[in-house]
Amino acid sequence: MSVMIMSAKGFQNIASALKMRSYNINNLLLLDIEKFFGFTYRNDTFDKIDEKINAKVLELQKANIQAHNERYKDSENVSQIEFIEPLRLESEIIQMSDVQLYKCLECLLYNISDGELYNELHKFTCKFARHIVSETAEYKTADWSF
Repeated sequence: MSVMIMSAKGFQNIASALKMRSYNINNLLLLDIEKFFGFTYRNDTFDKIDEKINAKVLELQKANIQAHNERYKDSENVSQIEFIEPLRLESEIIQMSDVQLYKCLECLLYNISDGELYNELHKFTCKFARHIVSETAEYKTADWSF
Protein backbone atom coordinates (compact mmCIF):
# COMPACT_ATOMS: atom_id res chain seq x y z
CA MET A 1 0.00 0.00 0.00
CA SER A 2 1.34 3.41 -0.91
CA VAL A 3 0.90 6.35 1.42
CA MET A 4 1.03 10.03 0.56
CA ILE A 5 1.25 12.99 2.87
CA MET A 6 -1.67 15.30 2.39
CA SER A 7 -0.83 18.99 2.12
CA ALA A 8 -1.30 21.42 4.99
CA LYS A 9 -3.70 23.31 2.71
CA GLY A 10 -5.73 20.12 2.24
CA PHE A 11 -6.04 19.71 6.00
CA GLN A 12 -6.96 23.41 6.29
CA ASN A 13 -9.72 22.93 3.73
CA ILE A 14 -11.09 19.87 5.57
CA ALA A 15 -11.10 21.80 8.87
CA SER A 16 -12.82 24.80 7.28
CA ALA A 17 -15.45 22.67 5.54
CA LEU A 18 -16.28 20.84 8.77
CA LYS A 19 -16.39 24.08 10.76
CA MET A 20 -18.84 25.59 8.27
CA ARG A 21 -21.08 22.54 8.67
CA SER A 22 -20.83 22.66 12.47
CA TYR A 23 -22.09 26.26 12.52
CA ASN A 24 -25.34 25.18 10.86
CA ILE A 25 -27.51 24.09 13.77
CA ASN A 26 -30.08 22.58 11.38
CA ASN A 27 -27.48 20.21 9.99
CA LEU A 28 -28.51 16.62 10.76
CA LEU A 29 -24.84 15.68 10.68
CA LEU A 30 -24.08 18.00 13.61
CA LEU A 31 -24.33 15.26 16.26
CA ASP A 32 -21.80 13.13 14.38
CA ILE A 33 -19.49 16.13 13.95
CA GLU A 34 -19.82 16.90 17.67
CA LYS A 35 -19.00 13.32 18.64
CA PHE A 36 -15.99 13.02 16.31
CA PHE A 37 -14.49 16.36 17.35
CA GLY A 38 -15.52 16.27 21.02
CA PHE A 39 -17.59 19.41 21.41
CA THR A 40 -21.19 20.25 22.17
CA TYR A 41 -22.75 22.95 20.02
CA ARG A 42 -25.13 24.06 22.75
CA ASN A 43 -22.44 24.29 25.47
CA ASP A 44 -19.27 25.39 23.66
CA THR A 45 -18.45 28.78 22.15
CA PHE A 46 -17.50 29.10 18.48
CA ASP A 47 -13.89 29.65 19.60
CA LYS A 48 -13.97 26.39 21.62
CA ILE A 49 -15.53 24.52 18.67
CA ASP A 50 -12.82 25.86 16.34
CA GLU A 51 -10.14 24.88 18.87
CA LYS A 52 -11.43 21.30 19.11
CA ILE A 53 -11.78 20.89 15.34
CA ASN A 54 -8.26 22.31 14.84
CA ALA A 55 -6.85 19.91 17.47
CA LYS A 56 -8.49 16.86 15.82
CA VAL A 57 -7.31 17.91 12.36
CA LEU A 58 -3.76 18.32 13.71
CA GLU A 59 -4.06 14.84 15.21
CA LEU A 60 -5.13 13.52 11.77
CA GLN A 61 -2.19 15.30 10.12
CA LYS A 62 0.23 13.68 12.59
CA ALA A 63 -1.33 10.27 11.92
CA ASN A 64 -0.94 10.83 8.18
CA ILE A 65 2.75 11.74 8.57
CA GLN A 66 3.34 8.79 10.94
CA ALA A 67 1.75 6.35 8.46
CA HIS A 68 3.96 7.72 5.68
CA ASN A 69 7.12 7.53 7.81
CA GLU A 70 6.32 3.98 8.97
CA ARG A 71 5.65 2.83 5.40
CA TYR A 72 8.78 4.41 3.89
CA LYS A 73 11.06 4.31 6.97
CA ASP A 74 11.34 8.05 6.61
CA SER A 75 11.14 11.12 8.80
CA GLU A 76 9.32 13.48 6.47
CA ASN A 77 8.89 16.96 7.80
CA VAL A 78 5.88 19.00 6.69
CA SER A 79 4.64 22.46 7.45
CA GLN A 80 2.29 23.02 10.35
CA ILE A 81 -1.27 23.87 9.42
CA GLU A 82 -2.07 27.58 9.51
CA PHE A 83 -5.78 27.56 10.31
CA ILE A 84 -7.93 30.24 8.68
CA GLU A 85 -11.14 31.28 10.36
CA PRO A 86 -13.89 29.93 8.10
CA LEU A 87 -16.34 32.75 8.70
CA ARG A 88 -13.97 35.33 7.22
CA LEU A 89 -14.13 35.70 3.46
CA GLU A 90 -10.76 34.27 2.56
CA SER A 91 -9.86 33.42 -1.01
CA GLU A 92 -7.67 30.60 0.34
CA ILE A 93 -10.65 28.68 1.72
CA ILE A 94 -12.15 26.30 -0.77
CA GLN A 95 -15.89 25.87 -0.47
CA MET A 96 -16.34 22.10 -0.62
CA SER A 97 -19.45 20.26 -1.60
CA ASP A 98 -20.43 17.35 0.62
CA VAL A 99 -19.16 14.92 -2.02
CA GLN A 100 -15.78 16.69 -2.30
CA LEU A 101 -15.42 16.70 1.50
CA TYR A 102 -16.32 13.01 1.61
CA LYS A 103 -13.66 12.24 -1.01
CA CYS A 104 -11.06 14.20 0.99
CA LEU A 105 -11.98 12.28 4.14
CA GLU A 106 -11.73 8.98 2.23
CA CYS A 107 -8.30 10.00 0.93
CA LEU A 108 -7.21 10.80 4.47
CA LEU A 109 -8.64 7.53 5.74
CA TYR A 110 -6.61 5.65 3.14
CA ASN A 111 -3.47 7.52 4.16
CA ILE A 112 -3.40 6.90 7.91
CA SER A 113 -2.55 3.72 9.80
CA ASP A 114 -4.98 1.46 11.60
CA GLY A 115 -5.72 2.34 15.19
CA GLU A 116 -8.28 4.17 17.29
CA LEU A 117 -8.10 7.40 15.28
CA TYR A 118 -8.52 5.41 12.07
CA ASN A 119 -11.61 3.70 13.54
CA GLU A 120 -13.10 7.02 14.65
CA LEU A 121 -12.51 8.56 11.22
CA HIS A 122 -13.93 5.48 9.49
CA LYS A 123 -17.15 5.67 11.55
CA PHE A 124 -17.49 9.40 10.91
CA THR A 125 -16.84 8.98 7.16
CA CYS A 126 -19.51 6.25 6.92
CA LYS A 127 -22.02 8.48 8.70
CA PHE A 128 -21.10 11.34 6.41
CA ALA A 129 -21.69 9.13 3.35
CA ARG A 130 -25.09 8.18 4.75
CA HIS A 131 -25.85 11.87 5.20
CA ILE A 132 -24.92 12.62 1.58
CA VAL A 133 -27.14 9.87 0.22
CA SER A 134 -30.07 10.81 2.46
CA GLU A 135 -29.99 14.37 1.10
CA THR A 136 -30.41 13.33 -2.55
CA ALA A 137 -33.73 13.74 -4.34
CA GLU A 138 -33.64 10.08 -5.38
CA TYR A 139 -33.38 8.93 -1.76
CA LYS A 140 -36.11 11.31 -0.61
CA THR A 141 -38.53 10.02 -3.25
CA ALA A 142 -37.63 6.31 -3.05
CA ASP A 143 -40.17 3.93 -1.54
CA TRP A 144 -39.48 3.15 2.12
CA SER A 145 -40.79 -0.37 1.91
CA PHE A 146 -39.92 -2.21 -1.29
